[in-house]
This record gives sequence, structure tokens and C-alpha cells, in this order.
Amino acid sequence: MSLLTNLRALWHMNNNWQCSAGGYHGTAYGATFGTPKLGAASGSFDGVDDYVAIPPFDVGNIHTLAFWGLCRDASYLKDSQAMGKEARFSVYFTTGLPIKFISGNGAGWSGGWKSANTIITANTFHLGIIVVNGSTENVSFYLNGAPNGSVFCPNIALNTTFWLGGREGASAGYRLNGLLDEVAFWNRALTAEEALELYNGGAGIELGGGAAVSGRRRRMMAMREAMYV
Repeated sequence: MSLLTNLRALWHMNNNWQCSAGGYHGTAYGATFGTPKLGAASGSFDGVDDYVAIPPFDVGNIHTLAFWGLCRDASYLKDSQAMGKEARFSVYFTTGLPIKFISGNGAGWSGGWKSANTIITANTFHLGIIVVNGSTENVSFYLNGAPNGSVFCPNIALNTTFWLGGREGASAGYRLNGLLDEVAFWNRALTAEEALELYNGGAGIELGGGAAVSGRRRRMMAMREAMYV
């Protein structure tokens, strides 16, 4: 299966906030561009008042979020809250702590933070992947291509409006001071093989074109090519 299958939204951050899948283009408020992990640039956030607003879209009952993130200090990666709906979720990306996920349904948050296992180091790009299953109310984490914990998380929000770098109106202590690159949503659960493929030994891959062919298919293609050498 191609990594482009059921790709719902994708932001390369290549000196613009355009969405390469789905057309959910971002509007920047103070956010700029910085050193890339992949491509020409990454989104850069100052930890004070920068954010990017993304139009609402339904990520589906089962979905995956993947991103390359670099944190300069302890701060949010992204705080997301629905506009006009009583549903919200947040992803924390904090130096010295694991990736954290929280979701609610308007009646309150879902019983505490749901955390991955491995702590985040500062000033280094990490690949974070969060697989959310609204049917089983389960959240699975991958960090740098490897499984990094799985937890029960009730009241998982679905249709939301997103803010990258920190929610609109959030105080400076709740915003990302760092970089984001290659942020993507799928309307399906990525597999462990696909998580490893996205990490690509630490080099990563920029989604799109031939780079988004699954690892299994790529190996089969290489084997066929070898037969004719």
C-alpha cells in the first residue's frame, strides 16, 4: 500500500502554508520558516504568539497524525480545538517529556494525559506518529519509527479545527518554541512498517511521488530490477 493511500491532509512547510492534500491551506499569525528536516523549509514558531490556523476537516473515526518536530524548550507542539463544536484534542511535544495526547468531548477531558514512553531531547528533529482509533478508544504512539506505547483514551474528538504551533489565544507558555515539518493526517491507521518507512533511518521521506511507495513494494521493485542487472 502506498503511503499516499487515504492521505487526508499534508503540509510540507516549504516556504508556504499550503496543504498538498485536501486543500486545507493554513493562515500564519507570526509564524515564519526555518531550517528544514525535509524539503526547502520548516515552519518556525517563537513560543510567544506564533501559530498557523487550519480550516476544519473531519479526520475520521480512525486516523493517524505524523510530524517532524524540533523543540527548543518545554512548550506545546500543537493545541487543537473545534470551532463551534464541543470537541477538542491537544498534542504536547515537550523537551524532557514524552509526546502526550489528550482528547475531550465537551463534557471534559478524557481522564488525564495519554503519554508515549520516550522523552524528547531538545534541538533535534524527532518523528512523532500518533494513531487514533475512535472505535476502540485506543491511541498508539511511534517515535522515530519505533513503537512507543499504546493507551486507552475515551472521548476521542473527531471533527476539529487545528492550530499548528499553539492554539489561538493561548499564553506564551503553551506554544511551541521550535520547528514543524511534514505534518500529515491519514484517514486510516498507519502500520508499524509504514512508521519505520517514514523515519527512513532518520533521513525521513517527503511524501509525494515515488517517495511515498510502501517499503514492501519498494523492496519488490528493487528485487525485480536486480533480476535484470
